[in-house]
Amino acid sequence: MKAVQFTSHGGPEVLTYEPYPHLSVGDMEARIDIKAAATNHLDLWTRRGLPGVDLELPHIPGSDMAGIISEVGSSVTGFSVGDRVALLAGITETRETQYPDGDPTLTDSFEIIGEHRRGVHAEETVVPASNLIKVPHSVSWDVAGSAALVFQTAWRMIVEKGSLRPGETVLIHGASGGVGHAAVQIADMLGATVLATGSTQHKLAYAAECGADTTINYESEEFRPRVFDVTDGDGVDMVIDHVGAATYTDSLKCLRKGGRFVTCGATTGGDPPAGLNRIFWNQLKIIGSTMAAPAQAREVLSHVWDGTLTPRIRARLPMSEIAEAHRLLNDREGFGKVVVIPDSEYWFISLRYVWIRPLSVRRAGAMDASYHTCRMLTNYPWVPVHPAWNSWYAWISVYCLVASPPIDPCGHARGNRCLYSLSVRSPRGGWEVARRSQVSDCLIRCHWRPLEYMHNVAWYPSGGYQCSLDANGGPYRYLSENIILLYVHYWHG
Repeated sequence: MKAVQFTSHGGPEVLTYEPYPHLSVGDMEARIDIKAAATNHLDLWTRRGLPGVDLELPHIPGSDMAGIISEVGSSVTGFSVGDRVALLAGITETRETQYPDGDPTLTDSFEIIGEHRRGVHAEETVVPASNLIKVPHSVSWDVAGSAALVFQTAWRMIVEKGSLRPGETVLIHGASGGVGHAAVQIADMLGATVLATGSTQHKLAYAAECGADTTINYESEEFRPRVFDVTDGDGVDMVIDHVGAATYTDSLKCLRKGGRFVTCGATTGGDPPAGLNRIFWNQLKIIGSTMAAPAQAREVLSHVWDGTLTPRIRARLPMSEIAEAHRLLNDREGFGKVVVIPDSEYWFISLRYVWIRPLSVRRAGAMDASYHTCRMLTNYPWVPVHPAWNSWYAWISVYCLVASPPIDPCGHARGNRCLYSLSVRSPRGGWEVARRSQVSDCLIRCHWRPLEYMHNVAWYPSGGYQCSLDANGGPYRYLSENIILLYVHYWHG
């Protein structure tokens, strides 16, 4: 089998996708052919190296996956070959009768698959059958393979640890991330008033779709004054945080007396000033939370399986592009989860391409804003979709011929960058910026530049995508008036 792995700690460059030794199945274990997996920030920390965690190398990362059981151990009950399953990544060697308060996460031997032991970013994996949960046929692989870790973490924080009640107000940091967007949906489902923070209006628009009543762009305003403005000076009942030092002090100040601060991580640092005077005077509760007990995980996933809660997918990549998946997480690009698919499962069911002349081209002169727009409209039938497929996808790739004179009209050598931005409007409506690509090879007179976009769409008997390709660069750079090549790739989920 092939697996994502690294033999030393470091940046994304240490990740490879290559053959890995065959795994044997123990009496209480099951082998799963993986259909979809997902990345988490935990994968970044594991790749970089965690203090006190000595991994056996090469190490396979990954704590989220879903697939089909291909083999079960002789003592396994409750699961059979052919079952659709997802992973619950928390694991302990302690006997169930010895769990403190009946909670395996409180045992000394508690570990996380992918962090402390071999993970699941591979074509197949072998895990204890007790770490599996069945997935209904109505649930797509992308949802099944990306929901468990973040939704169980958010559920435990909000429901089990924070005891959020209907009508209370909760502030959720990092609402565009995996845990953050899961927390927004759970809090909204419970009837709370949700305030969510994020770094861009695009991300905050998605947070609002997930159920946030108020969104706060922390890049353009401080969140604490906005919180008091929205709550008429009262503050919030609960803060859900995994950011750490950067938000901790102001988060405590946002809490009303008797409020709860619940944390599951410290991305920006784990040692902020304690604020003990505020904690004891306002009788605040500081609560730590890690993963979830199996019963809690199964409870929240039942809401995912029935569609009440849904992981948002920001990108879908083959496992061979795992370094790009880590970069998307690290750079905080997009909203929701990054799904990675074994290359053997990542196949196209058809490929259509069409040559399209731009409907309009506007060139910029040497002294103006150099903003050039080319718009095209595609409208042709989609490929038929088999009713057995749970979901299907279209990946749009646009190749645009770009002309760039090496000398600008003033006689200066070209050294600027040009930003190409592809926006896509699907039949469900709404423009979305799909991807931006910067290039600096200005001495090349003509070149093909790909910009790629993946969008999960519902079935439409007819329709198409309208694409807007913009170039925003230096003097006299322009899009060619010739042709644009549009590829549409289809595959099922």
